[in-house]
Amino acid sequence: MKTKNTILILLFVLLTFFANAQGKKKIRNVIMMIPDGTSTSVLSMSRWYNSGPVLKWLSLDPYVCGLVKTHSSNAPIGDSAPTSSWYATGYASQTGFIATYPPQDEGNDLVKVDKNKAYQPLMTVLEAAKLAGKRTGLVFTCQFPHATPADFSAHSRDRNAYYMIAEQMIHNSIDVLFGGGTSFINSENRAYLAKNGYDTLFTDEKSVSFENGDDYKRFKQLSGKKTWALFSPIEVPNDIDRNPNQIPSLEEMTQKALELLSKDNKQGFFMMVEGSKVDWSAHNNDPIGVITEFLAFDKAVGAAIKFAKEKEKEGIETIIVICPDHGNSGISMGSRLSNSGYDKLSYSKLYGPLKQFKLTADGIAKEMVTPLYANNAFKADSVFLTSAFRKGDPSIVLTTIEVKSLQEEFTALNGKPERVGNLVKPIARIITSRTYVGFTTNGHTGEDVFLAVYPSGTSLHGVVGSDDINRFFCNQLAVGGVPINLNDSTSRYFSRHTEVLKGYDFKISGFDKTLKTGAVLEARKGDVIITIPANKNELFINGVRKVLKSVVVYDDINNVFYLPKTIIKDYKI
Repeated sequence: MKTKNTILILLFVLLTFFANAQGKKKIRNVIMMIPDGTSTSVLSMSRWYNSGPVLKWLSLDPYVCGLVKTHSSNAPIGDSAPTSSWYATGYASQTGFIATYPPQDEGNDLVKVDKNKAYQPLMTVLEAAKLAGKRTGLVFTCQFPHATPADFSAHSRDRNAYYMIAEQMIHNSIDVLFGGGTSFINSENRAYLAKNGYDTLFTDEKSVSFENGDDYKRFKQLSGKKTWALFSPIEVPNDIDRNPNQIPSLEEMTQKALELLSKDNKQGFFMMVEGSKVDWSAHNNDPIGVITEFLAFDKAVGAAIKFAKEKEKEGIETIIVICPDHGNSGISMGSRLSNSGYDKLSYSKLYGPLKQFKLTADGIAKEMVTPLYANNAFKADSVFLTSAFRKGDPSIVLTTIEVKSLQEEFTALNGKPERVGNLVKPIARIITSRTYVGFTTNGHTGEDVFLAVYPSGTSLHGVVGSDDINRFFCNQLAVGGVPINLNDSTSRYFSRHTEVLKGYDFKISGFDKTLKTGAVLEARKGDVIITIPANKNELFINGVRKVLKSVVVYDDINNVFYLPKTIIKDYKI
C-alpha cells in the first residue's frame, strides 16, 4: 500500500511539473538597449535634471541590477566598435573591429586570442535570431553604418568603411531599421530594398515634404513588416535640437519599430536600440547634450517596458537588457568650481544653469552657421554670436575672451558650414563654465557601466562581463529549448572560400581599397563558374542568381572570402 501511494505521489508531482512546463510562457522577444558612452554618473545627473527639487525616477531605475565590465581585447578602455561587438558576438576585439575576430597583440591582450582566427567574421545574435526565424530590428540616432548598429549586422576590421558596412546591412535582411544616414544609401541600394518588399522612407532635408512635416506624418503611418526609414544625411539631430514635426524622437522610433516587429508575429524578434549621441555629446564635453540625450534614451526605455508589460497580458514574454558599451568623459556633478562649499549648493544653483539651455552645443553651433548656408554676407561680431548663443540660453552674456575664441573658430570654418563641428567644443566649454559640471577627458573612460534588466529577477545580475550579456541573449533566443550557438553558426556561415570550394580555381577582382567595396570572387571548375560578390547575400552559378541566408564577407588582409560552408550541397553544384 505504501509503495502504491508513493507511486501515485510521484505521478502527481510529474504531472504537475509537466503541466507547469507546458503553461510556462516562452521568451519570444529580446531587446538590447545601449546608451552609448554613458558613464554611471549620468543617471543621477539626468534624474535630478528631470525632476526639480522633488526626485523623479527614471524609467530604467527599478530594473538596475548590476555592473558590466567592458573593454577591448587589448586595452582596458574600449572603443565603441569592439565593446558593442562583444555584446553581439561574445568575443572581445580591437579598436575599429566590427563583429570580427582580432589579431593577437602580444603582451597587451587581456583575453585569450587565437592567432589562426584573425579577421574571421563572427556571427551576431541579431543574425542568429534572423536565421532562427525571428524578425530583427535596429533603432538608433547615428548614421546606420556607424559602430554600434553595424556591430549587430555587419563585419569589418575598419569601422570607418561605411560604404562596405552599409552594403552588408542592406543585404542582411534586417526587417526594421530607423535612424540616420541617407548619404550612405545609393540608388542601387534603394532599388534593392524596394525589389525585396521593403517599405522605405528616406527623407531629404531640402524637400517640401520634409519641410512641411509630410515625411514625419508618413513615418507615423508606416505599416509594413519590412521597413527602413532614415531621417538625415548623417546623424539625427540631438533630441532637443530637432524639429519634432519633421523628425521622430528615439522614443517614437522605438514605438514604431515595436509595433511593426510584433505585427502578426508568431516567432518573436530581436531588436537593438541605441541612444547613439550621449557618447557624441560626452566627447564634446557638452553637459546639456549628455543629459538630454540620455533622457531621450530613457523615454525609449519606458516605451519598451510599456510594450513588454502589454504583451505579457497576451502571454508573450519580452526580455530587455539595458547597458552602455563604455563610459565617456569622466562627467560629474561637481567640478573645481565646487571644491569648497559644495554642501551649500542648492538644487537651483546646481541644476538651474543647466535648465536654462534650450539647445545643446551642437544645436547652438548650427544656429551660428545658418547664414553660411544662405550665403549671406555677415560679420561674426559680438552681437551676432551672442544672438545665436541666446537661442540656446536667452540670458547669456558672452565675455570678450569668449567672443574672440568663437571668432577664431569661425575664421577656421573658411565659409564652409559643413565644418560646423569645429564650433561645438568651444561652445560646450562656454556652457560648462557656467555650471558645476566637471569633465576629466574628451575620450572614453574605463569604469564598469550600469546594467538594468526587465523583468527583474533574471540570472543576469551583479558584476558581469560582456560575454555574460551575449550568453544571456543566446539562452533567451533558444530554439526548441536549445540555446543559440554562435560558434557553430560562425563556422557554418563564415568559412574560408578555399575550404568551401576545394578543387576550384579562384580569381578575386574589383576591390576598391578606399571604399572597401566591389570585391568579386570567381571560382571555376570544368564548365561551372561561380561568381560571388562581397557584402551581399547572393551568388551566381553560370549566371543564375541564388539567394543566401547570410552576407558574404571579404577580408582583404588575408585575401579571403567567407562563405556558407554548405554551398556545394545546398545548390547541388
